[in-house]
Parts: sequence; structure tokens; C-alpha cells
Amino acid sequence: VHSGVEMSADEKMTWRRLHTQVDLFARPVLELLWDNVLSTEEPVTGCVISHTGATAQAWHKDGHNEGLIDVFCPLVTLTPDHGPTELIPTSHCNTCASDSWLSAVAETEERERGRAAHPVVAPLLQAGDLLLFDYRCVHRGGVNRLGCRPVAYSVFACHGIGRDRHNFPNALTLRYD
Repeated sequence: VHSGVEMSADEKMTWRRLHTQVDLFARPVLELLWDNVLSTEEPVTGCVISHTGATAQAWHKDGHNEGLIDVFCPLVTLTPDHGPTELIPTSHCNTCASDSWLSAVAETEERERGRAAHPVVAPLLQAGDLLLFDYRCVHRGGVNRLGCRPVAYSVFACHGIGRDRHNFPNALTLRYD
């Protein structure tokens, strides 16, 4: 666990079961997407928790390399007040999504909510639903006005890509380092 919190054997087993179930549903979809060239390496996994009063994250991409897919699994049913993940569709196709481009997106989105040049989607997922998106997709966690929002995640890789060594240089995947 990267937070430095030690988990009991039971807690580790619970997380392993959750991520095994995510893998069970996500892997067949990704194998179709990538013509059965999904890496056999275990995905990097974890959980992001947003607490009541958390501000929106900055717009960002998780990485810049093609061949990585984020799979988010909220552990609670999301409402607009939970600040669900907001995504900018097709932004993974924009090869010039520099910091200045992301700033422009943010300014446009804040100034013209609902009429932005780059439309924003924020799926309201049920607990246990899966959201799959390209690692290069511009996204953020929204403003949380309503209680804890835990979201488990897995990062899957296309064969030959390996894992995300930029964000997780020392990750041991499901071994919970």
C-alpha cells in the first residue's frame, strides 16, 4: 500500500478478491479491443479516496503512452455531489495536450459550464460498475460535497507495453508493496 498503512492478511485478501473480479470482467473487453494481445502481466491496482469537502483535481492524463487502460470501480454509488470522475471524450487523441492545453480546457470548462469547447462527461456509476478509459484521456475527480468516495482502480497494458513505470516505478502489482 503506497499510503504507508499496513493491511491485515484479511484486508489484503479482500482487495485481491475485488481486483480479481475487476479483472474477470475487464479483461475480455480489453482482449477484444486489442485483438487478444493483452499483456499477461498482472495490472497495477489500488484505491483513490476522496473525502467530503475535497476540491476538484487538476485536469490531467495518467500518462502519455498508448496501450494502457484505466479501469475504475467505485465502491459506493456515485451522485453528482460525490464529485464523480469527469472525462473529456477523445482527448486521448490530442497529441498536444500539454499543460497549457489542459489549463485552457479548465478555463473554458469553468467559464462556460455546459457550453465548453471540450465537452465534459461525468458518469454516475453504481457501486461495482466499471469505467474503462484510455490512460491518455484528460480527466479529474470532481468536487466532493457528499461523503467518502472510494474508487478502486486497475491499470491494464497491451502486450509489449509492460506496466506504467512513470506513475508506479516500484509497483509490485497485486503483491501490495
